[in-house]
Amino acid sequence: MTREILQVYQADIFYHQFWKDHRLNSTATNNYPDNKVILDNRWRSDLWTPDTYFKNSIEGNVHTIINPYSYMVLYNNSEIFFAARMSLSLSCEMNLGSYPHDVQECGIEVMSLQYTTDSVILLWKEFQITNNLLHPQFDFKGHKFTNCTKKYSIGTFSCLAGHFRLSRRFGYFLINKFIPSILIVSTSFLTFWIPADAYPARVTLSVTSLLALVTQQYQSKMPSVSYVIALNIWMMSCIGFVFTTLLEYALVIAFMEHKVSPLRLNVDKVKDANHYSNTKWLVRGVINGSITEPPNDILTRKFKEAIIRLTVFLEFYFLSAS
Repeated sequence: MTREILQVYQADIFYHQFWKDHRLNSTATNNYPDNKVILDNRWRSDLWTPDTYFKNSIEGNVHTIINPYSYMVLYNNSEIFFAARMSLSLSCEMNLGSYPHDVQECGIEVMSLQYTTDSVILLWKEFQITNNLLHPQFDFKGHKFTNCTKKYSIGTFSCLAGHFRLSRRFGYFLINKFIPSILIVSTSFLTFWIPADAYPARVTLSVTSLLALVTQQYQSKMPSVSYVIALNIWMMSCIGFVFTTLLEYALVIAFMEHKVSPLRLNVDKVKDANHYSNTKWLVRGVINGSITEPPNDILTRKFKEAIIRLTVFLEFYFLSAS
C-alpha cells in the first residue's frame, strides 16, 4: 500500500540474516538431520544477534497471529540463520510533479545500530521481490540493491539498501478524469454551431459545462501537495477552454449589439420611406402578370445574410484563437 500524502508505503517482508559465532559449540548438531537444529524464540535473548535496524522505517512489527513469525537455526559450522516475517511502514520521498504519469523509486535500508565496520560488516546475499506481486495503483519496473555504508563523526556504520521502481497505472485516471473532461470540453464546443441569437441554449450549455469541470476539479482525489502537478494543469486547461467559449459568446453579443442594431433601424426607415414605391411596384407587377420579390426586400435579405456570415466568421475566428 502506498500513501502519497504521507510519503509512506507499507510492505510485508521476509527478513533473513546469516552470521557466524565461533563461540558456539556446534558439534552437537551432528546428531540432528541436515546437521542443524531449530532453536526456540526464547534462545534469542541468550545469543548474540546483529543489531540491525531499518533506517527508513516509521513503524513495524513481527506477525504474531498464532505464534511469533520468527525462528533461528544453528548449523554445525557455527552459522546461525534468523528469519522473521514483518510488516513495515517505510518512508519514500516521492516527486508527484508528473502525477498521474509519475514513476517513483522507493527502497528499504538496513543498517547496524551500534557496531561500526570494525565489528560488523553487512553484505547482501539476495534482494528479491515476489514475481506474482500485484498492486492496485502501480506496476513494478525492476529492483536493485546497493551498499550505503556511511561515515559519521563517531565511526563508519555498515548499511545495505534495496530499491525498486514503481510506475503508476493510468487506467483509473483515463476512465474517471481524462475521458469525462474531454467530453465536457467537446460538449461546450457545440455552442459554436448554435445560432448566435439563441441566448438561453448557448449560455446554459457553456455554464453547465464550466460548473461540471469545476466540480470535477475540486471533488477529485488528488495528492495534497504544495506544488502544481500534471493533473492540475490538465483540469485547469479544460476549465480555460470552456470559459473561453463563454467569453467568445459574450464578445459576439457585444459586437452584434454595437453593429447590427443601428443597421436594422436604418433598414426599417428605408422600408417606411419606400413603402409607397413598393406598393406601386406590386400593382405594376399584377398588371403585367409577373410578381417577384420587391427590390428593397432583396436588399434586406442580402443584408441579413451578410450579417449571419459575419457572425459565423467571428465565431470560427474566436474558436481558432482559443
